[in-house]
Amino acid sequence: IKCYSNTQNNPYVIHKALEMRLLVSEPNIIDPVALAFDHNCQLYVAEMRDYPKGVTKKDKGGVIKLLSDTNGDGHYNRITKFATNLSYPTSVTAWKKGVLVAAPPNIIYLKDTNGDGISDIRKILVNGFKLGVTDSNFNSLRWGIDNWIHGANGGNGGKVRFSENNTPATSLRNLDFRIKPNTLQLETTSQTGGGFGLVFNEWGHSFTTYNIDYLQQRIIPQKYIDRANNLPPFESTTNISIHGKMARIFPIAEAETRVNHPEQAGYFSSAGGMGYLGISGYPEDLSGNIFVCDVVSNLIHRNLLQSKGGSYIAKRSPTEKKSEFLASSDNCFRPVAIELGPDGALYLADMQREVIEHPDYIPSKLKKKMRIRGGETRGRIYKITPKSKTSKVITKLEPVRLDNFETEFASPNQWRRWTAQRLIYESQDSSLIPQIRNLIKHNNHFVRLHALWSLQGLGAIQIDDILRGLADSNPRIRENTIRITETIGSVEDQTVIQRLINLADDPDSTVRFQLALTLGEIRPAMSVNTALEKIYINGHKDEWTRKAVLCSLRANEVQFTKSLSQKVLPIHLQDLFQLSASRISEPVDLDILIKTVLNSDWKNDEKIILLKSLRTGLNRSSNLSSFKSLNANSLIS
Repeated sequence: IKCYSNTQNNPYVIHKALEMRLLVSEPNIIDPVALAFDHNCQLYVAEMRDYPKGVTKKDKGGVIKLLSDTNGDGHYNRITKFATNLSYPTSVTAWKKGVLVAAPPNIIYLKDTNGDGISDIRKILVNGFKLGVTDSNFNSLRWGIDNWIHGANGGNGGKVRFSENNTPATSLRNLDFRIKPNTLQLETTSQTGGGFGLVFNEWGHSFTTYNIDYLQQRIIPQKYIDRANNLPPFESTTNISIHGKMARIFPIAEAETRVNHPEQAGYFSSAGGMGYLGISGYPEDLSGNIFVCDVVSNLIHRNLLQSKGGSYIAKRSPTEKKSEFLASSDNCFRPVAIELGPDGALYLADMQREVIEHPDYIPSKLKKKMRIRGGETRGRIYKITPKSKTSKVITKLEPVRLDNFETEFASPNQWRRWTAQRLIYESQDSSLIPQIRNLIKHNNHFVRLHALWSLQGLGAIQIDDILRGLADSNPRIRENTIRITETIGSVEDQTVIQRLINLADDPDSTVRFQLALTLGEIRPAMSVNTALEKIYINGHKDEWTRKAVLCSLRANEVQFTKSLSQKVLPIHLQDLFQLSASRISEPVDLDILIKTVLNSDWKNDEKIILLKSLRTGLNRSSNLSSFKSLNANSLIS
């Protein structure tokens, strides 16, 4: 096995504390674009051999390869074609002793029942995804902490439904989605980033990408936005990098850029493929990092994540101000997927294509000179680990067993924890409930986190479990428990409601942010508005906290706005004034809002800004025609 490190004698430069080894290459692997491990540590590889416009004389060129350890020595010694004849496969994920494959227009379930490494069950599970330009097809099927399998829209959209379900298709529009294959449930989730990649951190926060907007967070799910009448429009999935959308990057390969965008040289232009290092124990500041690949620039960029209000900010490591986590001088190095494995190592897929730009975007004259399918017989998978031989972060490739879930929940490796939770959900074994319930008192916060979500997944979460989670010492568990309260039906238990309202004073901003979103699920009441007001005041400088409050404000908006105007600077009130104006039904309410502005001690330019917000809100109101007020007419004239 060849080893790559930071030297001048090889085409790869990687972080100084790590080394990269070639795990498998052509002819055994060709055009890999996605990786996934099952609970037995078998590695599934999606090969998009039909990229970019199909395979000559074949309808579908996609393949799923399976790498297996058949003798138990911790090394892959068998590679089989698990499935063939797939349409542009973009993703693969483990499910029910098989895998789900994103192969537009379908999600296909594949399973091997006789152990020969070749699937003999093949079933179209979901259909209706639009097959279009390959880099905009749906992708990134991935298990979530909420017991759903999530996917990224990619931009092509579609009208999708389960093949066995006769219910109307769900239009994806510009939204990502999630599914429950066992119950045939399908829902839209968040505004899509429009690209190739979707990852979760250990607490369930999600991040996505797009060519020239390399790192975005899905901050407010669409269900909260849809619930709010006349909410001022905003992008709820947005860039979080302090370096901007099309951030500066530092390739070491010979200068190359997208042929239709030469101005993008040296900046993110083809972000696609993401990873998250959800494991403790990696050297320096690596643990908890997020990775984004740029296939044109032949590199992998990493960012540190820092919580800020209701979202994160991302920034370069101080050790990589003008360098990258991994870069290659090989112009055919096309990193498209990076995954944390069962053993704690990072696994990297390299598509190895000469031309990665889709031919639809290449001028005809240039296209004639290019080998559009050059590299179609190549592909590499690498394994990245710490150099230190004393590091305990890397373990053996040992299966995750359902009878050992307590140990797995305590693992420092996110992959093992989330896989154990998935196995519990798949089993729907009610005999596990007493043992799981005992774990919500465990001293390890990850054990408590996954115990709560596992009870939720088994339909066994009780009020006492929720009350304990809401009082947990770890703010991330309090935040997740708030989310869990929404899954048990309408929030009507008065003890739970009071506990939620009390969390308006929580010292953690992310807890308050999620609480603001969840309070909209409770029947409107003065106590709810009081809690929302507290959250707004405590987090008024954070735009996402303000937006979360607006998503849940459903009554007495004018009085709410008047009260906050005495406690918050006008720069942080614009959306609130606009929302309130869009919902008023009586002229007297408009007069209150106008007088609130005019009778304040604010500067004239601040008053003008808020009056314009009122006018914008009025223009969006369905009640405007009933107003006879001169003030209303003057505002919109």
